[in-house]
Amino acid sequence: SIFLSIFTFGVYAFLVARNSGVMVTGQRIIIKEGGMLGATTHEVRLDNVQGVSTNGGTLEVSTAAGETFRLATGSSSELRTAITRAQS
Repeated sequence: SIFLSIFTFGVYAFLVARNSGVMVTGQRIIIKEGGMLGATTHEVRLDNVQGVSTNGGTLEVSTAAGETFRLATGSSSELRTAITRAQS
């Protein structure tokens, strides 16, 4: 009932958070979006990044191909700085 629903949502939120992340290298941004059964990984070359913005704890990366990736993270401003630094 309600306890089971809260428990299930909590497990789902934990698995999504555990399977998500961003890595910035000298050549690309690797975005890992978590899910219940696994994760999807997107790689974006730094020269294809059109914009990086933050809104609260959300990082948003826009690409030259028109894709936009959003990832909830507690350190979005630090990631934006790392991406901007890697691009220069």
